[in-house]
Amino acid sequence: MRRGVVSIIIPTYNRGPLLDETLASIVAQTYPHWEAIVIEDGSTDDTAMRMQRWLTDTRIQYIPRDPATPGGGCAARNQGIAIARGEWIIFLDADDILSPQCLQQRTDILRQRPELDFLVTNGFVFKQSPGDTPLLWNADTNEPDIDRYLRKDIPWQTTGATLTQNAIKKIGAWDELARSGQDWDYYLRAIINGCNYARAGAPDFYWRAPDESRDSIGGQSRSAEHLKHRKVMIERIHNLLRDRKMLTLRRKTLLVGQLTLVAKQLVHAGDRTAAMETWQTAKRLGLVTNKQYLEYRLYLRFRHRLGDRLKPRLDQWPSGSFITMSGTHTRTPVDRDDKPEVSVVMAVYNGKDYLRRSIDTILAQSFGDFEFIIIDDGSTDGATDILREYAAGDPRIKLVIRPNKGLTASLNEGLHLACGTYIARFDGDDLADPQRLYKQVMFMRQHPQVVLLGGAHEFIDQHDRLLTILRPPTDNANLQEQCLDGTTPICHPLAMYRRDAALKIGGYDESYLVAQDLDFWLRLGEVGELACLPDVILKYRLHDKSVSEKKQAMQVANMKRACETAWVRRGITDRQFKGAAGWRAQDDADTKLRQTLKFGWWAWNSGQRATARSYGWAAVKSAPTKLAAWKLLLIPMLKAAPKPAGGAS
Repeated sequence: MRRGVVSIIIPTYNRGPLLDETLASIVAQTYPHWEAIVIEDGSTDDTAMRMQRWLTDTRIQYIPRDPATPGGGCAARNQGIAIARGEWIIFLDADDILSPQCLQQRTDILRQRPELDFLVTNGFVFKQSPGDTPLLWNADTNEPDIDRYLRKDIPWQTTGATLTQNAIKKIGAWDELARSGQDWDYYLRAIINGCNYARAGAPDFYWRAPDESRDSIGGQSRSAEHLKHRKVMIERIHNLLRDRKMLTLRRKTLLVGQLTLVAKQLVHAGDRTAAMETWQTAKRLGLVTNKQYLEYRLYLRFRHRLGDRLKPRLDQWPSGSFITMSGTHTRTPVDRDDKPEVSVVMAVYNGKDYLRRSIDTILAQSFGDFEFIIIDDGSTDGATDILREYAAGDPRIKLVIRPNKGLTASLNEGLHLACGTYIARFDGDDLADPQRLYKQVMFMRQHPQVVLLGGAHEFIDQHDRLLTILRPPTDNANLQEQCLDGTTPICHPLAMYRRDAALKIGGYDESYLVAQDLDFWLRLGEVGELACLPDVILKYRLHDKSVSEKKQAMQVANMKRACETAWVRRGITDRQFKGAAGWRAQDDADTKLRQTLKFGWWAWNSGQRATARSYGWAAVKSAPTKLAAWKLLLIPMLKAAPKPAGGAS
């Protein structure tokens, strides 16, 4: 046994892409002393191929299940126990996810509580991505855990338990003949066999709810194959309670409830013989009277013809004789006092024309664990009324309305209001990909050294038409070099950064009225790494509004100042500034024409023939004597558009 190491045992069968997410959540742990033992249970998908990239981490093992066993998750877990070297053990399903602080929290508590055989923490329910369902696995109640298990109100999920080696010895092996319900049997044996345990800590994992698109044990649990062994497990639990003198009258009644449920489900599954054998167990164990035995036997056999006549008799049985759905299991809302994982920060100054669509793309994110902080920076065009309407309809929105202070001050205000681990920037005229927050959060969890994350993005015009795609480098070295050159590779409204890192460097420098992002990126790059996703996660809108020459000059000057001060901080000499204000038009006709031509050729090279032709017409109308304008019009009319290249650089 290796002290301080957590052994995470993961049975897997055809969970390829989901297993990737599970392993990514382990690699992203802030606590580094773990081993992950993946037991392959005969997958026929691409799991083996996917596992190759994970095996570069020596803490991860990928082991085929012992062919001498009957197979299934229980056999895989027993095999993992035999291999595990850690002081503590977690049984993790191959489609569930640990929060980044999970192992740190649990090991801290177990070190403080050495008398415990195992620790229990709660978890969140999710469907597609963590945070998309505001529910806990279950809530604590005052009822004894044995009784809760017996009435099928499962107090904790398997991943929520962290067991010591001593607990493993007390409980014994997982029942390898059980096809489902094995968790129920295992943790009831843990309690009955005298394991000392406690609930402590915040929810620290995500349990993936079953859906129709994937083959899950939960979906198979009512088949006759799965149900038949339940009788064996129920009788084993009865005998343990009896032998430990823990078989109270209430528990006898709840065991009856277990047997009535399994017998009824077997009838529904089409195996009446197995149903009658299961119900016979209740009589053999002395849990029901002869009258009760005969009444329910008749109900099982003739429920369609005599159900209405028998039901009043069954209603007179003791409470608990028939299992009812738990009111708390996967139905307990998350306490909204809990801090969200992401704070989306948006500053708004006018721009009502695009505001609704932009906000909708954030509220429709597949990742739901976020707050949306909107600073109305003195809007005068009716945008405030739109923001009030949205804030009244969605509790995730925190709206601040005040006089104009400028973008930089607004961003700092949003940063200090934020509660999330990560800050996601956004602007009120852009469109976020539905998976934007999910993809960024998953990356940040997996790469704790990264403090700032960007991504690829589309340039669109005021009519939502694609112009081009910008794909910055993805690695820290190249991103740092471009920032030091003054070329700003990370698009501000799609950036995600760590709140603690942002506060550590003092937030945005409010002496920068423009180019505040480049200065901020350079300073973040001094406390951690930068990265970009290769995926397109934002549509960045380019307006047909002019930017004054004075503001463009200020932007270039501020970019140069940000670089020069960064060079001094980093001890860099003889560096050349390469920044420029870029493609924005000014108030004169020449620069407006250049912008029209730029947008048109971007669209052409992106395969957008109709859009390019539209910009060609606009160019000819504004400058009918210019050859460049006619060229942009005629080429899209006469030639097929090229296949899209990699996008603008």
